[in-house]
Amino acid sequence: MKGNAGGGGGARPCSVSESSGHVLVHQKVTPAGLPTNRTARAAHTRPPRGCCVAHPHGAGMEGDGGEEYGIGFDADWGVTSACHVCGSTAVTYTDVGEQVCLDCGTQSQDVRQLTTEAMQTEEERKAATATRKRASYKAAAAARTALPSAVDAFNTRDFVQAAQIVLQSYATTCIQRCGMPPSFFSVVGDLWFHYLARWRDAGVPIAHIIHGRFVTAPNPLYFAKLRVDGMTPAPCVPFTLSLLVSILVAAARRLCLPFVEKDFVMWLENGTLPYLDAHSLLPADLRVILTAAAAFFAPTHVPTAARLARLTIALAHNVGAELPPPNIPALIVRNAHLAGLPPAAATAALQLYDLHVLDEEQLAVYAEHAAQGGGGGAGGGAGGGSSSSSATSSGAPASGLSSAQPTAAAAPSSGAHDAVAVRVA
Repeated sequence: MKGNAGGGGGARPCSVSESSGHVLVHQKVTPAGLPTNRTARAAHTRPPRGCCVAHPHGAGMEGDGGEEYGIGFDADWGVTSACHVCGSTAVTYTDVGEQVCLDCGTQSQDVRQLTTEAMQTEEERKAATATRKRASYKAAAAARTALPSAVDAFNTRDFVQAAQIVLQSYATTCIQRCGMPPSFFSVVGDLWFHYLARWRDAGVPIAHIIHGRFVTAPNPLYFAKLRVDGMTPAPCVPFTLSLLVSILVAAARRLCLPFVEKDFVMWLENGTLPYLDAHSLLPADLRVILTAAAAFFAPTHVPTAARLARLTIALAHNVGAELPPPNIPALIVRNAHLAGLPPAAATAALQLYDLHVLDEEQLAVYAEHAAQGGGGGAGGGAGGGSSSSSATSSGAPASGLSSAQPTAAAAPSSGAHDAVAVRVA
């Protein structure tokens, strides 16, 4: 064993412990890499290299790299911990921070290094975090299990009542702020109740989309297959809020009013007809009841004019309502008034439209009549079989629906309205 073996100047001073009888050999020269002051050296948890603990039988403990080291008490290092079994101060520390007695071999876990305590604290924190995450996941799963009960509580009657309240509010606003006649309200009601009757008889949505394709005729076999496969959500909202707007468009078409789909889209966008926040039109009690269908009354975007046109055609087809063609003369008069044009401009536009709808034979008669000085105004005839008509064309109401007599569009300018060109039947 290295240390106080005789011979040469390699001998190192040693001291003897009276209490334990151990021979403690100390290296007074501090090895390279260790701090020289006492405070910094005391901060190290491992003993200095080059020291060894000599046992009575000459046994020693090898250190890292083959060097012998030991732990005792020294003026530079202070008194170390003693074994609580045999009282020996010949103790060492393992890599995990356990104190090991070199005499009796007792291992004590009461003395730990700070690094080990920090590692254990981090592990305990991770375990606690994982426990909290599992608890939150269980709470979220419990919340999801409560969702089907809310869906099962969905009441179709309450939903239809809420949709009817929104539709009535739309119709009233169109009459009060958009220039619709009072008969507009009754026509909207007829279309709505016929839609509900068709929905009740068919048992499936009237206007629906299958694989991205707009379908107007119901297909019970397709929906029966979905029910067998368990693929259909039940209950589901049978239509969208845009279908209610298409009912307004269909009512305007049946009354031959000078309004098209773009006008309704404009009213939806500027808030004249509340659409994105249609739930604000509902009473507070219905808002609470219709939790499962809350998305129906809060759409994310306004429908386009093309979509409203498709929905209007599908609605009319399913409820058996005939839609007359758009009232182009009334639209010309209305747009000319909105653009601030004089009445003469509307009159000229109507005459040009009359020329556009004439075929070759009727156009020849019209040209001959104009050459004779009859003109193309409202007082001139266009030959046999011709009949003058106003700016409002009549539309035949569908069978089963109440007869809604077409109302003449309120012309902004009486002069332009009376100067409608002659129609040739």
